[in-house]
Amino acid sequence: LRAIPDVEYVEMEGAGTCCGGGGEFQIEHGETSALITKRKIGKIYDTKAAILATGCPGCAITIGAHLDKAKGMKVMHPVQLLRRAL
Repeated sequence: LRAIPDVEYVEMEGAGTCCGGGGEFQIEHGETSALITKRKIGKIYDTKAAILATGCPGCAITIGAHLDKAKGMKVMHPVQLLRRAL
């Protein structure tokens, strides 16, 4: 990500922690999953980034579903960012 032109890389706090949507976790542990996702979304908003890059399809779906659309943040795969730069 750092090598893509015109992309300002901002590492969020707790970037490596689960988004709460891993596998069947959301189904089996709905309340805990929601708390984990809420915490992750807060850390994402703290970055003030316009785009969240994630290579995990589960995270893209879970986080994308919980982002406030009015804030205008997008979830993209790193390859999508690279494609935009070409």
